[in-house]
Parts: sequence; C-alpha cells; structure tokens
Amino acid sequence: MKQFYIQLKNAFFGQELDFRVKIFNLLAIASALNSIVMAVISVVNGAGLANTLLNTSLFLLAALLLYYTAKSKRYELCYMITIIVVFILLFPLLFFSSGGYHSGMPSFFIFAVVFTVYMVSGRKMLVMTLLESAVYVGICLWAYNHPESVHTFDTEAAILSDIITGFLAVSLILGVTMYIQFLMYRKQQELLEQAREQADAASRAKGAFLANMSHEIRTPINMMLGMNEMIMRESTVEHITEYAENIQTAGEMLLDIISNILDMSKIESGKLELYEKPYRTASLLSDMAQMGGKQIEKKKLAFLKEVDESIPSVLEGDETRIKQIITNFIGNAVKYTAVGSVTFSAKQKPDSEPGSILLCLSVADTGIGVKEENLGLLFEAFGRVDLPAHRNIEGTGLGLAIAKELTESMGGRIFVESVWGKGSTFGVEIPQKIKNTAPIGAGYIESEAKAQRQEESFLAPKGKILAVDDNVENLEVVKSLLRRTMLQIATAGSGSEALQKVQENQYHVILIDYMMPDMDGVETLRRMREQNLIADTAVIALTANTIAGTKEMFLREGFSGCLTKPIMWQELEAVLLSCLPVEIVTKSVPVPTEQLIADEVKQVLEKDLIQHDISLSEGLHFLNGDILQYKKRAMFFTEGFAETKNRAEKLHADKNFESLAFIIHSLKSNAHALGALDLYNTAARMEKRCRDSAYIESAMPLLLLEWNRTNDGLLRFVSTLDNLLPDLPHEYSGQALDVCKSRALAAIAAYRWKEAKKELSVLLSSAQDNSVKERLEKVLIAVEHMKFEQAEALFEEYLRTKERDGHV
Repeated sequence: MKQFYIQLKNAFFGQELDFRVKIFNLLAIASALNSIVMAVISVVNGAGLANTLLNTSLFLLAALLLYYTAKSKRYELCYMITIIVVFILLFPLLFFSSGGYHSGMPSFFIFAVVFTVYMVSGRKMLVMTLLESAVYVGICLWAYNHPESVHTFDTEAAILSDIITGFLAVSLILGVTMYIQFLMYRKQQELLEQAREQADAASRAKGAFLANMSHEIRTPINMMLGMNEMIMRESTVEHITEYAENIQTAGEMLLDIISNILDMSKIESGKLELYEKPYRTASLLSDMAQMGGKQIEKKKLAFLKEVDESIPSVLEGDETRIKQIITNFIGNAVKYTAVGSVTFSAKQKPDSEPGSILLCLSVADTGIGVKEENLGLLFEAFGRVDLPAHRNIEGTGLGLAIAKELTESMGGRIFVESVWGKGSTFGVEIPQKIKNTAPIGAGYIESEAKAQRQEESFLAPKGKILAVDDNVENLEVVKSLLRRTMLQIATAGSGSEALQKVQENQYHVILIDYMMPDMDGVETLRRMREQNLIADTAVIALTANTIAGTKEMFLREGFSGCLTKPIMWQELEAVLLSCLPVEIVTKSVPVPTEQLIADEVKQVLEKDLIQHDISLSEGLHFLNGDILQYKKRAMFFTEGFAETKNRAEKLHADKNFESLAFIIHSLKSNAHALGALDLYNTAARMEKRCRDSAYIESAMPLLLLEWNRTNDGLLRFVSTLDNLLPDLPHEYSGQALDVCKSRALAAIAAYRWKEAKKELSVLLSSAQDNSVKERLEKVLIAVEHMKFEQAEALFEEYLRTKERDGHV
C-alpha cells in the first residue's frame, strides 16, 4: 500500500513536474472525489437519476483526464477539455438538474472560474473566464425567467442540504488546494534558495580559484617582466635590447589573455566595475595613439590619425576601460592586416543628456575584412570566425565580447562595418560628461605624447623601504626596479620576519605581498598595528588578484594602497612618491645632456672620469642621459663617502664581516649606477665571498683604493661641471626656471594636465627650501586630481611668496 502511495505521489506530484501541472492534478483528484460525494448526496436528496448520472460522468471524466495527462503529458489540451466539457457544458446541465440557483451549483461556478485562472494564462485565461462568467450569468437569468426548466428539490431541507454540501465541498477543495499550493511554493522556494546558495558557493569558489590562479600566474610574470625591464634599462647591446623587447611583448600578451579571462568572469558574475573620473582627453587619445603606434610599427603598416580638434579638453568617464576597448580594436586590426594602413579616428556627437557628448572612437583597417554572415558572431565570447584560416593568429576570442559588454555598461553602443577582402571598421559611441569645454586644439595630441615620453623619476637616498614577499625573486625585482632611486631597501621573506624588522627599524614605506604562507599580508598588517609599530608608515599591498573589489578590500583592511602584479616601475615609483616625506625626495624630469652641454664638453668630462675608472656614458645610461641627475648621484656619493668608509674600515678591523657585507652591497649598487665599474666589480666579488675572511683581508685594500679613486673622480666631476655651467647653481638656471614657472602657470590656466605636471616636476627638482617644496607639492597634487582652479590659486600664492622671499 505504501509503495502504491509513493508511485501515485511521484506520478502526480513529482518534483520534476511543473507547478501548474501539480495544481491541475490536485484539483482533478479533488473534483473526482467531490463528484462521487455529490452523486451519493443527489440520491439521498432525491435530485433525480439525471443528476446522479452527471456526477458519475464527472468522476469518470476527471479520472480519465488524470490518466491521459500522466501518459501523454499534453497538459494544455487537458486544461482546455476540462474547461469546455466540464465547466461550460456539464456544469449548466447539473445546474438545471439539481435545483438551479437554489442549490450548491453557484459554489461550483466559483470553483470553475478559480480553476481556469490557475490553469490558463494570458489572453486565453481572460477569454475563458469571461465566457464562463457569461454562461453562468446567462443560465441563472434563464432559470429565473423559465423556472419550469429547473428540476427543483422536494423540500427546503434538501435545498439547504445541497447548498451546504456544495459550499463545504468547494471550500474544502479550494482550501486544501491553496494549502498544498503554499506547501509546494514553500518547498520550491527552499529548493530555489538551496540552488542560489549552491550557485553563490560555486561563484565564490570560482572567484577564489581565479584569484589563486591569477596570483600563481602573475607571480612568475612579475619576476620575468621586472628582470626584463632591467635588461632594457642596462643593456647597451642593440640585439640584446631587441630580444628584451620581444620578451616584453610576449609577457604583455600573456597578461592581456589573463586579464581578458578575469574580465569575462567579472562580467558573468555581474561584478564588473567602472571608475568614472575626470581625465585629459588629449592624454587619453595620445595614449591610445602611442599604444597603437607601437603595435603597428612592428608590422610596418601606415598609422593614420583623424582627430576632431573641437573635442572638449577634459571629460569624465572610465578612461581605463575606454583604452581597453580601443586597444583591442587596434590589436585586431594589426593581427588581420598584412599590408596597408590602420586609421584611428576620434570625433564627437551631441548627446541627449545636457552637459555630455558622445565620444566616437573607431579603428579602420585595410585587412581581410569579415564576411557578412559572420558579423553576428564577432561579439560572442571565445568565438573566432574563419578559425581554420586564422589558426596562426594569437588570441582567445574574448576581446570583442568584452569590448561590447564594457561599451554597453557605460551606456554606449558598439558597431562594426566590414567588406570581405577590403577591411573593417570597429567603433564605439560612449557618452562622456564634459568637465571643460575648451577644445583640445590643433596638434596638442602630439605635444601630449612628447610630454608623456618625458620619464619622471626621483632620488631619495634617505628613504627607507621594507619589501615583504615569500618569493626571493620578487624581492629582487623590487630592488632592481628601485635601484636608480637610491632608496635604502630592506627585505623580509615572511610576515614574522617583517614584524621583527619593523620592531628593530623605522621605515617610510612597507610593501607587503598579500598571499604568503603562515601569515598573509592582511594578518601581517593587523599585527603591526596591534603592536603600534607603524603609526606613520604607509603600507602598500602587492597582489596578483585583479578580481572586483580587491582594492576596496585592502583599503578597508587599513592599507594605504595596492599594486597589481606584475609591478610596473612607473606605478611603483608613483606610489612611493605619494608616500615618502617631501623633504627627503628630489623629483625630476630627465633633461638630456645634449640640451645642457656641448659634445666637446661632455668628452672632456668623460676623459677626466675614465682616469678614475668611471664610465660617464654607463652612468648616464641608467638616467636616460640626464647629466643633472648624474650630478646629484655623484654628490650623494661624495657627501656620504667619509662616514661610510670609516664605518667599513672599523667593521673590517673588528672582523665583523657580516655587517661589512651590507655596506659592500650598498656600495656595489651605487658604484654600478655611477658607472664606476672597477669599484662595482670588486665590491660584487667581495659580497659573494664575505664569509671568506682570507679573501676579504686581501681584497679590502683594493676596495679602499678604488673607493678613493671613485670619490676623487666624482668630486672633480662636480667641480668641473659647476665651472662649466656657472649659471646652474641649483641644476637649472634662474632664467630657465622663470620659463618653467610661466609655462606651468599657462598650462594650469589652460587645464593642460601633462604639461603642468612636467613643469611643476622641474620646479620641484630644483627647489631647495622645504617650505617651497611643500607648496609646489600641493599644487602638483591639485593638478593630478584635476582641480585646476585650486592649483592655479596655490601656484599664484607660491609665486607671490617667491617674489617676497626672493627664493625659488
């Protein structure tokens, strides 16, 4: 019996059945049972043979419909049969054979309408309920006007009995139906909640997997690109530099693939984030033109630019995502164009929103084009048209799908026009808010690009940095990337070692890797704060996790900021600049030597230095040819010479070779940066063999000799340079600085971000007074945040102070 009940339950109320099917089965079973009951009652009340037969027929019909639906699964047909045959045809017959409206039939009319609303949807439901209502009202009116057509009950008691029975039967059927419906609904909601929790768990697992994979993949890429950056900086051999550039291209391509996969994951999970802020239009267009130019140059294609010079100079939007879209367009154009040209176009259209424009960006090529039947497949994730023909072309097929999602998320539209065999045009129209209506002007993109090529850097020999990472190679990357800044860099291989070092020393900035065994970066920071070890120290997280919300998570945990691996030296230096105290930093924009001194003068300096085993060209190579930066390095070296040399001699005399190794390591780095190659080589050998006391004893006199020769050569160099350039007592002449001030003020007034930043950096690098540096830093910060009115007021205050006090 139990087994039969289970089979019956599964057949009519199984979980795989639709909710409406379960309700139909429930109502059909209830109707069948009710028909049997009503047939018995009709006999008792004397309703007549016709009424009894009709109720019996209803029972048989309900049973047949249940069986048919269970076998055929044609539920819609059965719903309609029930409504038409039972409710519209049989119910009126029952009405006339069982007392008319002086009976329980009006209650069954209500049941019929409710059943129809449950079972049928849309326009069909409205039509059938209106038809039923019309039929029931019509037969009631007919019965009123033609009472002889109704078979009445013999007594009032029989009438009352039928009314009560009908009312109770319908109430019971509908009540039980609604109760079971609520139970099924609650069960369905529980199942949906479980499914949602499982989906959330799967999403979290997916996010954790992507974060871990991102970390594991980006960590070796970080090391590879970091070391490769040092090769490109230091190599003077053309073919070695070319190899390094190819490595850089391959590494960046791999990073693009990883980023695309992560972006697609963010899009699918609805966690794609947009960061809208004001940006310089010329800077955006210049960046895109530069990125495109590098790719196109390698393929030996012509690169054309068509830019509307009336585009507003400052817009607000997600600059990074726009670059990502156009970079993808350019990358595809280069991939699929063998000969001809690639054209980058930037225009504007009016937007429906006041204070906004439609920024129209497109990339056209003369490549192979796309067949018309394949245009609809271009924006599908992981899809690539004509794959067999293009198997040798790199790519995941995600780029255009991501570009489409990004464009639409910014409220824009993406389009493509293509002719097979002649080329394609991919473009976007994205609404951007206008922040400054002044146009970018003629030729400003080229000047912007030129300004961007000026590589900003800084020197901070008194700055103390602690880098924490369980990967030794990553620590080497950080040290290598920051070598030219002259920062004092300590390292720790774990969170516990970092805690110990912070207890022993004070640092200006701490760089902590997020994913470390035993104690991760967040836990390390928490313990440092609990022990009050880093009250005034900026702590930067290093992470390979680019999942949405990562940056916000680090800021919530108390980090001052975060850097994503692989670490780019520009970003690393920019973050450190924002964290280091102003008074210990000397900022600069490289000024090539040829702009300051003639070739003959440079040759004199080179010959003089070579006599002291110093290569000026080697030292300038690390500083992009900036002789003023080289002079600063030389001055830092000579100023600390006596104290550092005396300390080294004392450690040598005390046989404290372990501590001596630290001084030798620092000396090696400084010697290399200055081009003092003999001193560098001797220090490097001694550092490797610092445990060999006999070797140290033998090599120490040679180290001291070369150290003295280097110091003498650099002192002579500084003196000679001062004599050759008497008008540059503080690296730049007063006349040159006045020009810088005029340019800076004009650039700030015209909202020219890059130009203003460049001129302010020159002024900062030449400022000697700390209060002046602080004023200029405030101006620079205002410019970097696009607060030009504030920057102009601060800079004018600086000029007034300068005129009053008589210093830069």
